[in-house]
Amino acid sequence: RVRDQDHGLDQALDRTLIQLAEGALEDAHPVRLELPVRNVNRPVGTLLGSEVTRRYGAQGLPEDTIHITLTGSAGQSIGAFLPPG
Repeated sequence: RVRDQDHGLDQALDRTLIQLAEGALEDAHPVRLELPVRNVNRPVGTLLGSEVTRRYGAQGLPEDTIHITLTGSAGQSIGAFLPPG
C-alpha cells in the first residue's frame, strides 16, 4: 500500500531562497542574501541548486552570481553538492 508523504518542502527555506534569487535565476543578475538558518534547514541550498541546474545545466551560473550568507547551524555538509554560481 502506498502512502502520501509530506516532507515539508513547501515550507523549506529554499522556497524563500528561490524567490529572493529570482533575478539571478532569470537573467544571471547578481544577488546577495543574508538569512538565519537552523538545524531543521539541513538541506538548505538543495532546491535552489536544483533550480539553477534546471535552468542553466551543469555549467550553472557565473561565479558569485548568487551569494548567500547564512547565520546559524545547518549541518556539516551544507552546500556540498551545489552547482556553480
